[in-house]
Amino acid sequence: KLHQSSEDIDLSPEQIDRYAKAHANYQGIKDNPNQEYTRLDGRKTTGKAGAASVRDADLYTATYDGDPGSNAVFQAMTRNIDQHPGEQQIIHLTYTPASRTVIAGLDAKYGKGSAVLYDGDLTGKAKDDALKAFRSGKARFFVASESGSTGLNLQNATVTHHYDWPKTDANKKQRDARNYRKGQDKDVNSYSYVPKTPQGF
Repeated sequence: KLHQSSEDIDLSPEQIDRYAKAHANYQGIKDNPNQEYTRLDGRKTTGKAGAASVRDADLYTATYDGDPGSNAVFQAMTRNIDQHPGEQQIIHLTYTPASRTVIAGLDAKYGKGSAVLYDGDLTGKAKDDALKAFRSGKARFFVASESGSTGLNLQNATVTHHYDWPKTDANKKQRDARNYRKGQDKDVNSYSYVPKTPQGF
């Protein structure tokens, strides 16, 4: 059986500060589209790239990336992780920079090597190594960006975390189907995290 739950998340003060900076920079780049702009992830761009798309990328970074210790989404996820001691768990998210932040936080809290990354930028061998480490039980957490949301059989995991909200309901079903699928003989818990928009934005 699949048990699904969703949790609304109040962002931390540090995340709200980054959120405010993203909005301020968005307004600046709208007013001066030719100026160079440093995004929250450190990359440089200009308004010609599309102010709204730059803003959306910055808001994602403000919400999901950064120091795990001050990230309210990460902290909520680890509280749910701790409800399932010893169980293998899958963590789905959309973009690679946030996945590396999640792995760093998991390694710090649960021990180095406790998490592996499965990402489209990895070589075929690196992907295979991540799958082997997780399926063998060497790694407890499987952190997957978009490329890991389809086509994988991971019935050894009994918990799924949607660290960010998937683009569509169909994407969510695909994520859940990595371990809630034929051959799964245990109940599966699926957690979703929904950050609240800070007041004033």
